[in-house]
Amino acid sequence: MVLRAVIFVSGAGLLAFEMVGLRIAAIYFGSGAYVVGNVIAAFLAAMTVGYWLGGLIADRAPRPAVLGLFLLGGGLLMAVIPPVYGPLLERLAWGTAFDPRLSSLLGSAILFGVPSALLATASPFAIRLAARSLTGVGNISGQMFAISTAGSIAGLLITSWYLIPLLGLDMLLWVTAGAMLLVGLVCLALEPVYRRALTPAVAALILVIAGPALATTERGSESINIGEVIYQKDTQYHRISVYDWVGYRYLRFDRSLQSGMVKADPFKSAFAYTDYVFLAWTYKPDIKSVLMLGLGGATVAKQIHHFFPQAQIDIAEIDPDVVDVAKRFFSFKEDERMKVTVGDARQFLVRNADKKYDLIIQDAYFADALPFHLATQEFFEVVKGRLNPGGVFFNNIVSALKGERSKIFRSIYKTMQTVFGRVEVYPVFNQWYGDEARNNLEVLSINGTEALPAKETRLSRARQTAKTADLDILPQLADGLYADRIPTDDIPMLTDKYAPTDALIHLW
Repeated sequence: MVLRAVIFVSGAGLLAFEMVGLRIAAIYFGSGAYVVGNVIAAFLAAMTVGYWLGGLIADRAPRPAVLGLFLLGGGLLMAVIPPVYGPLLERLAWGTAFDPRLSSLLGSAILFGVPSALLATASPFAIRLAARSLTGVGNISGQMFAISTAGSIAGLLITSWYLIPLLGLDMLLWVTAGAMLLVGLVCLALEPVYRRALTPAVAALILVIAGPALATTERGSESINIGEVIYQKDTQYHRISVYDWVGYRYLRFDRSLQSGMVKADPFKSAFAYTDYVFLAWTYKPDIKSVLMLGLGGATVAKQIHHFFPQAQIDIAEIDPDVVDVAKRFFSFKEDERMKVTVGDARQFLVRNADKKYDLIIQDAYFADALPFHLATQEFFEVVKGRLNPGGVFFNNIVSALKGERSKIFRSIYKTMQTVFGRVEVYPVFNQWYGDEARNNLEVLSINGTEALPAKETRLSRARQTAKTADLDILPQLADGLYADRIPTDDIPMLTDKYAPTDALIHLW
């Protein structure tokens, strides 16, 4: 019975470790499919070695204490990961010439390989210890693998549902390491010769886990590129970081900057691309209903609420902790005119089919990954169906306009064309960096067949909107419509059945 409990806990610990590994990798390399694949591949490779090694040594030294040493080794190595993963992965992500795919695979192998291999020895070792004869080895094998897999399921669900947002990544690593050390000691205790040493071993275990774990519970002095972190939390979706720097406050999800505001004026953005949202009023001056897909630091939501008192604003944000952060650190407040619904953006649109909007703003993409279900033809058809006649869809995309880095933009552009027909693009920084540099590209589409407003009309409306929104630069932005032809013959249209968004994103 004790051996079965050990196998259950070790299986749970191994999958909890893998979930934490996926979240750690996302902080430095993004959450694209290639990162997920690399982390899983690193764990599978390590487990392959662990299964082989466990079976080999179990035949030569079939003793519980040997299994205990493997689990103790895995737990100890896991316990040293929190202080080292940041410097190591930061260097691999930003300080080397490795391809991002290779660097994430290498980092995963270095950090997670040996501990997970040691933990994987438990199943074959337990089979050897439990099997009394060859006659029952098949039954024993089935039982042990079933128990280990049940533990893995429990560890996966409990970690992803509760423990990551409850404890954070570092504390969760310490807790998981402590559990592995504990079951390792239990295995040692199965042999009488080691029982006398258990009291000091347990005391040492408490010191090894409790001290560093307590040291990681409070963040706030950790540097994050620039400035000082004033808040940080691991959620089910991101590592959220809020930090201040020279009069600005910034919001970051994993490795991606998401939002920023001027601390002295919460209605002023730290980023130029958010100003382009107000170009929507040059296409439809009488906007009264707005839907935002993604909240971030709520800069645009606050601006629209403040400068356009006639506008009703709905917001769909998948992460409840982002809403909390926006309220605590970015002066965001809900009221009868501005409401947030926590949930997936596409599901919000599907479930609220009776609602129509004059403006839908999508700002839910990252620079290094994007939710593919928010970039497909079927999704854009849902968006179009929620727009009033003449309504505007504003989509923020991070990509290049031309060249190798432009594939994701041109693919989304092509897909939007199939739904809306007319798609117009306003690049934010190409005048400084060129068309082949990654850039914020503001893509607008209109629901309707009427002619788009002429340039002079848009400029006139921009001047009027600039006065309303306290945004003098808006006429200049309105004059930045991209006029060159955008080729789309060499890239795919995105559908729910075929949307290789991660493969289309150029990571350099």
